[in-house]
Amino acid sequence: GDNGGGKGDLLGIPGVPAPSLPAVPSTGVKPVDTVLTYAQAVLQCTLEGYLPNLLVANDPFDQCVAAYTHPDTDSGSGKK
Repeated sequence: GDNGGGKGDLLGIPGVPAPSLPAVPSTGVKPVDTVLTYAQAVLQCTLEGYLPNLLVANDPFDQCVAAYTHPDTDSGSGKK
């Protein structure tokens, strides 16, 4: 359907150009592509050779899991 307007007319009104749209603002959120679920992180850390030590809080295994489940925080293992 032709709206009767010429090229560049807004809603068919001659001489009224289409408005320009501003750029889409950034959300400021980085893409998340490495965050794993807890189960996935446990499996990944186990495959990397880490073993959980239930007697020690925040052992290397815990740090590995934390790094995979919360990559934006400093968990101490460097896996970001």
